[in-house]
Amino acid sequence: MRHEVLTVRTLAAQSREVYNRISALGDSLPPHAKPFVSETADHFDRLTSLCDGEKEFLQGVLDFYESRTATKMNIAMERLALLTALILPITAVSGFYGMNIIVNDRTDPLQIVVIGTILAVVMLLTFRWARRQGWW
Repeated sequence: MRHEVLTVRTLAAQSREVYNRISALGDSLPPHAKPFVSETADHFDRLTSLCDGEKEFLQGVLDFYESRTATKMNIAMERLALLTALILPITAVSGFYGMNIIVNDRTDPLQIVVIGTILAVVMLLTFRWARRQGWW
């Protein structure tokens, strides 16, 4: 749509210049054609102004849409970053312990409960901090 308005504006501006030039050569024009030529140039001038206004309006609509889309993307990225921060302690502890806690011969249930509790507390504290920051 914006391209079409720009095309019409360009054609109107060029036509206005042609009719202004014809009007400037008024000596060679028949007397009954002079009002027609100036009126036509005025119409093209108004059309150019209308197209400028529509082009600015469409640019505003595009800017609004891009701004709204960027805001939604920022919110989504913040939430993904928060989820990553919540899962980070679990990843770190699982990297240290790996499969050494749960072994077929000797599994220590107390150690599993303690580590699970610590991980849950760290996640809850991180989530609480994120809520205070206004991220969630």
